Amino acid sequence: MIPKNWDAEPEGHQREWAKAGVMTQTERAGSLTFYNLLDEMSELHEKKSHDYASRDNPSGNYHFAGELAVMFAHSPQDAGFVGRIGEKLYRLANLERDSKTPKNEGIEDTERDICVITCLWMADRRDRRKAGNPLQNQLLDLIKLMPDSQTQEIMDFIMELRAIRANHKFTQTRQGPPPPKEGENIQNDRYPG
Repeated sequence: MIPKNWDAEPEGHQREWAKAGVMTQTERAGSLTFYNLLDEMSELHEKKSHDYASRDNPSGNYHFAGELAVMFAHSPQDAGFVGRIGEKLYRLANLERDSKTPKNEGIEDTERDICVITCLWMADRRDRRKAGNPLQNQLLDLIKLMPDSQTQEIMDFIMELRAIRANHKFTQTRQGPPPPKEGENIQNDRYPG
């Protein structure tokens, strides 16, 4: 990282930076803004790493979040929320386990983040469930417009249908061609090969 005020650095420090191979802003090729952004990212990384990870496992929060997200591999929408919750849980454990003082947001901010992300996840899941069955949604919208007496008739009818379905014995029908008759050569068009 290059000192922000290179010229203000004592001459001894400038020599030390030069020995370490650090180039001055004027010696670097390319965009000064780019190098300043890298310096900002480096500082942010230092603060975040302090809170979210440890020196022996600097990517532990991502690995933990990934392990949790894998449990929801069947649903990328859920995996995204679970991964974020996992990062926050890891941060909380990292700070409390090592008795660290947070450099960014406090412990309660992390607890609130976990709560908010969980509520957002619940809202998203609820919206997806509602959107997942448009026929049911249309029926519910229709029922809301009906008088109570008609609503009760419909509910009674639905209960009757459920009872019929519960008592109905479903039989499996055989798929494919019928079995060969006795003595019939099974190497024919109906049973190739």
